[in-house]
Amino acid sequence: MMRIILAGAAIAVGATVVLAQGDPIATRKQTMKGVGDATKIGSAMAKGEVPFDAAKAKEILQVYANAADKMHNYFPESSKSGGETTAAPTIWENNAAFRKRFDDWAADIKAASAQTNDAESFKAAGVKAGDTVIVYCHVGQQATATLLAARSLGIEARLYDGSFEEWSRLDGPVEGK
Repeated sequence: MMRIILAGAAIAVGATVVLAQGDPIATRKQTMKGVGDATKIGSAMAKGEVPFDAAKAKEILQVYANAADKMHNYFPESSKSGGETTAAPTIWENNAAFRKRFDDWAADIKAASAQTNDAESFKAAGVKAGDTVIVYCHVGQQATATLLAARSLGIEARLYDGSFEEWSRLDGPVEGK
């Protein structure tokens, strides 16, 4: 079942190339649907609802990487309105910042993918055998990639789903660098 969903997500991302030429709004919706489908599988693995599978984790990271690499191209000036878009106007008002977010996401995915094959990166961060790693980011989406990488190496990892956004709302202590 999960392999079928992942295959569907991969096909959805691949089909976006054809759609992008004619309808960028439909293309970005289709791309994000593929990301959402992949995230459902990753989330189920992260929560322990389904067994962890390293190969599926890598497929999920690939779906994310494809979206991160192409998504910013699906917001041409001509797609500000129409097609039932719900895209925020700030995308066009500050396009450089918008593109940077996708570039940052792509870098995070690349780093997590590299960690999938390299336990040394976790050891360098002080992770010892038997440790449980808690991963977090701003809202939890990017941390999922690190969680999948850790689990693919046999490291017990948990996702703080609310991540920093929830922690800061709860006035949790924060240390600076």
